Amino acid sequence: MSKESRQFELLTKEMFELLRNDPKIEEVEHDVRLKGADGRRQIDVVLRGKVGPINILTIVECKDWNKKIDVQTLDAFHSKAQDVRANKAVVVSRKGFTKTAIAKAKRLGIVLCTLHDVRNEKWKFHPEIPVTVREIGLLDVSDTYEFTATTPTPIVFPVICNGVQLRDLFFSEWNKGNIKELALDKIHSWDPNLEKPFRILNQKGEYIPISSLDIKYKTTENIFFGYVGQLDYKKGIFFVDRQEGRMFFDEDLGFDYRGKFLKCDSINDIPFTELFAITFSVRSDVKKVSQPNYRARPMKS
Repeated sequence: MSKESRQFELLTKEMFELLRNDPKIEEVEHDVRLKGADGRRQIDVVLRGKVGPINILTIVECKDWNKKIDVQTLDAFHSKAQDVRANKAVVVSRKGFTKTAIAKAKRLGIVLCTLHDVRNEKWKFHPEIPVTVREIGLLDVSDTYEFTATTPTPIVFPVICNGVQLRDLFFSEWNKGNIKELALDKIHSWDPNLEKPFRILNQKGEYIPISSLDIKYKTTENIFFGYVGQLDYKKGIFFVDRQEGRMFFDEDLGFDYRGKFLKCDSINDIPFTELFAITFSVRSDVKKVSQPNYRARPMKS
């Protein structure tokens, strides 16, 4: 095995470690010998996990070849997967797959991927691959309250409820991705999940009981179009069967699509579409710039 082929296997292991959902129950190993019907079989990368009480075994074959993977290669790997009783089989290629191999993989249930790393000229994404970013942002956030007071009671703004500034809490949860309702052109309600009864702070430093608390928000969408060569990514994986990809970015450089891409009025206004393209769905991060003002900014990937 060449040094570069081994590096390709290690890159594959690293990528699947990044993709796993729970490191506590999902294990990724490199260069493993698994027991088969005809003896020990060498596997480039092995993924082990659990779904409930069931152990799941996935095997990955890495092909740093200067040609597309063909049907014969898939047949041999399928036989190996059956021999070691793998639940899932994945083939990772540098140059992609022939049309007949893609069709065969669908019939056999084999996942096909290409792997990319900006540090290696051979493993880069092609710089002219189109990229579309669908950015979900906040259009409006409003809060309403009902309470009874015998005298006028000006409240503190931004509103503090049960010792928590509600806007800080909302934007913190938004930035963490914990606010899930993102449909456009719809008013959503958000539950701050604070202990009841609710009390809000007035300007005298007193907490006033309120009978109801209603926080609503609306979302908006921005579309950006560009090419993968404009992004400072580190690594990427493309799932051929699903025509979907994941890319990982340098934390210091960030995911600067706003600074480098063309902003479009709608998804229908992007210059063109191709069969092989990458689409990101992200949400705008929100940054506190002064008290009590906030503004949207690109999300760090």
